[in-house]
Amino acid sequence: MHTLPPRFSAAASHPALSAGALPASNDDTTTATNSGVPLLLIEDHQSMIDGMLPRLQQDYQVTVVNTYDAMQKAIAQTKFTLAIVDLSLPGHLHGMRMMPILREAGIKFLIFSGTAEEWQIRASIRMSARGFVDKRQGLAVLVQALRKIEAGSFSFPDDLMDRLEAAEGKPLPKRFGPGEVAVMNQMFALAE
Repeated sequence: MHTLPPRFSAAASHPALSAGALPASNDDTTTATNSGVPLLLIEDHQSMIDGMLPRLQQDYQVTVVNTYDAMQKAIAQTKFTLAIVDLSLPGHLHGMRMMPILREAGIKFLIFSGTAEEWQIRASIRMSARGFVDKRQGLAVLVQALRKIEAGSFSFPDDLMDRLEAAEGKPLPKRFGPGEVAVMNQMFALAE
């Protein structure tokens, strides 16, 4: 595993990313208790949650949320150590909206997504994500990544970090996709 390139380490602590908050709609919180480290699971697919909980509850005290408001309430009630963030919740890229709040609360988090694009992972790293696991890799890889992050390390795939490091001097594209524009708008809104 690689460490983060210096550019990402510096960007993750940028004060503009920790200001403000954006609203969300629903407010569904499900808590499953077990002895272990408090883990916040931000996921909206019930079948995914049902499949993940039995394994995660072996090591963690898991709280499941699927909205921004529910996440804020859960953080106010519990001192979480770790969080798993799905990027695409009801609406558009709500997982990215949650990252500055997780960072402010001192919660180490990783991205667990089957649809994340490289630019989304790059933006997540800049918002202090400690790792990325593709959902297709399964729970064993997710649990390994959580253990690394809990121990203070990072957990990004080597091939992904190689591509990010190779693109260090790469200029910005002339056109951005709608998802990239949404994330940039969100980051600039947080800076105001």
